[in-house]
Amino acid sequence: VDTEGKEISQMRYEKSGKDLKIYLTMGKGLVDRDDVSFASSPGQELTYARYDLLISLGNQSLENIPQNFWTLPILNIDNQSQSENFGEVNLIEVASSLAEITTNLIKSLGGRDMFDKEVSTCLLTGIISESNSFQSTTITPRTLAIASELITRGGRREQIVAELYGNKPI
Repeated sequence: VDTEGKEISQMRYEKSGKDLKIYLTMGKGLVDRDDVSFASSPGQELTYARYDLLISLGNQSLENIPQNFWTLPILNIDNQSQSENFGEVNLIEVASSLAEITTNLIKSLGGRDMFDKEVSTCLLTGIISESNSFQSTTITPRTLAIASELITRGGRREQIVAELYGNKPI
C-alpha cells in the first residue's frame, strides 16, 4: 500500500478457507485502488488495479483465472472448442497453437511492425512446440504459411529446434 500522505492506524486480517482479507483502518488520508499492489513473491509485484485488460491464453474456463482479475474486461484466446467463452471478446479457433492465433490477431490489428526477430522467434517457438515440430495432425497450410512468414521476419528456427529437441545431458 502506498502510504505517502496517509497514516494507517490499525491493520487486521481474516483467513477464511482459501481467502485472505486484509483490513486497514486509516488514521489520516484515504487509500484508493491505485495505491494498492500485490506481490506473489519478493520482487515480483503485481498491480491488479492498474490493468485495463486481461488477455487470457488457453484457459477454457474463468475458474482458471485468479478472481482478482474477474472485474477486468477479458480477451479470451483459445484453440480448444470446449472453451466456455467467458470473455467480453472470445477469439476461439481450432488451430495448431495459440501462437498461430496470436500471430493472426497481431497481423489483423495492423501490428506487422511488431514482428522483430525476438517476437517472431517467440511465436514460432509456440507453433513448433505445439505442433511437435510440424508433425501434428493439426498442421494446416495456414500454419505453414505463418511459420514461413515468422522465419522470414527473423524467427530463429534452428535455435528453437536445438533448444526444444536437441540432446540434453542426463
